[in-house]
Amino acid sequence: MKNQACYLKTKLKNKVIICLSFASYLFSKRRVLLVFTYLLISGLPVVKCFAQQELLSTPLYNDANLVSYYRLEGNSNDAKGSNNGSSSNVTFGNSYGKFGQGASLNGTSSYIDNGTNSSLNISPRISITAWCYFNSTDANQVLAGKYNTPTGQQYLFIVSPGSNGNIGFYYSPYGNTSVSTPGVSGINIPTGQWLHLAGVLDASTSDVTFYVNGNSVGTAHDVQGFTSIYSGTTSFKIGKRSDGYWFYNGYIDDVAVFNRTLTSTEIYKLYNGFSTVTLGANAPSEANQCAGTTKVVIQSFSLAVTNSDGNLTNVGFTTTGSYIQADITKYQLWYRATTNDISGASQLGTDLASSGNAGARTFAAFSSPTLTIGTTYYFWITADIASGTTNNNTIAVNAITTGDLTSTSSKTGSTSVGGTQTLKANPTAATNSSAQTIYTIGNATLSGNNPAVGTGVWSITGGPSTSSSQFGSTTVYNTTFTPAGGAGSYVVRWTISNSPCTSSSADATITVIAPTPAIVDWNKSNVQEITLTSLRSLTFANGMSGGVYTLIIKQDGTGGRTLTWPTGIKWTGGTPPSLTTSSNVINVIKFVFDGTDYIETGILLDVR
Repeated sequence: MKNQACYLKTKLKNKVIICLSFASYLFSKRRVLLVFTYLLISGLPVVKCFAQQELLSTPLYNDANLVSYYRLEGNSNDAKGSNNGSSSNVTFGNSYGKFGQGASLNGTSSYIDNGTNSSLNISPRISITAWCYFNSTDANQVLAGKYNTPTGQQYLFIVSPGSNGNIGFYYSPYGNTSVSTPGVSGINIPTGQWLHLAGVLDASTSDVTFYVNGNSVGTAHDVQGFTSIYSGTTSFKIGKRSDGYWFYNGYIDDVAVFNRTLTSTEIYKLYNGFSTVTLGANAPSEANQCAGTTKVVIQSFSLAVTNSDGNLTNVGFTTTGSYIQADITKYQLWYRATTNDISGASQLGTDLASSGNAGARTFAAFSSPTLTIGTTYYFWITADIASGTTNNNTIAVNAITTGDLTSTSSKTGSTSVGGTQTLKANPTAATNSSAQTIYTIGNATLSGNNPAVGTGVWSITGGPSTSSSQFGSTTVYNTTFTPAGGAGSYVVRWTISNSPCTSSSADATITVIAPTPAIVDWNKSNVQEITLTSLRSLTFANGMSGGVYTLIIKQDGTGGRTLTWPTGIKWTGGTPPSLTTSSNVINVIKFVFDGTDYIETGILLDVR
């Protein structure tokens, strides 16, 4: 078994990773062999290493109780409040900073005066943190605080460096010149290296807790029971008491003053580094989505976790598009570690019911999973499409920003806009009333329905021929069908589609029959009569060259009968006549045979 903790020290000029490997499995004669391995590495951090951070890049920078914050980047300005300082005999530079530039104080005359603004009159709770690099083990050195020279009223965070050092928080109660000096001693406060120091005073309980490098080194109790902290017009100073004593000797950086008690976890993270979650783009592509589809991804993003474990408790998002409230039934938030596949994802929080049209909304106050350091998590925002959605309405989600996420982790990175999802209504249900019987020489008018949603197409699913060329148009609901495969049963299908929704189709059978043949034998008579009781196919036989022939064609009591003429007839105008097909009507056609063809010589129609 082997445990490993890594601490990443970052400066502009170099990056150092100090890894402490504890081998707890080596035993010899009841002795535990504890192996410390210090590994100095230049370059990029490794997985599961803690990265020390400037307070500016942590969530504490946005803490409402951060009164003043001195980054000391070439000056003594307040990076948070309005308590800019004025420096005396202070040298600024990269050589003196934990993060970028810092301040060098000489131990005899250097200090920073930050003024008398009332925001620095803090009671009953105060926290002061700083990165310190001591050059000497002189007696008490002031990190920061107030000291009234005439009265001795004060609140001062002080340190006495050395192998048996002391750390204290001296304070007077409001309106009292007495001084309480709670502190802890016997602490190794070395010189020549950076330390993170914090003093947290809660006068309401008369307790002050001290921290070195993120860990508590003790809590001191004020036996006098002072429950308030001095707040006078004395200026707040970094590096000395106002009466010219206890000058700070060394470098100092990232000094912060809070008007509340920081927690041990917050101070631990100020040293070891807050979790950082880095947003990455994972947005869905544009697509069509059918009515009734659930868990449609409308936005997605990733979070890579570094420095330490993180969390996520709120996710805001803004929808856009032409959709209306009734098009969506609900929204959901999903997440999964490592694998970018929603199929195995878990839901975060509860369903967010659809409300209103496009706009801002939030998955709020859900129980966050632990976002483990070194892991990338994938998140999906999904929508359920209503079964009665409006066809071709759209929905999309703006890019997720760090401001949309609520987390105690530091946040960075960016995403992209989600691809537009086009909502598709279910297609109109297909109907097909085309069933009928026709002859091989005829055609049928089809009777599909004209779709309100979607587009229709004709096809033939069975019959002597399935060629689509038999339709006048494959996309017109009332087109014509002309059989090309002869007699038989043709199954014509009308399909209405609205992708990606399921299509609707309806079939009808068209029965195609051949006409009944009839032979006209001119040997029997030059004048012949035929009564049509069905479609007939005529054949002329035994015509004599020069013969004159008359054919009398009668409709039966039903009417509507047609016939197919034989080949070898020459018609006036080049085309056969359109016979009158009313019931019981008579049509008369006359021919002369030239030995090869029958030449039409007269047509008498609609004889009643």
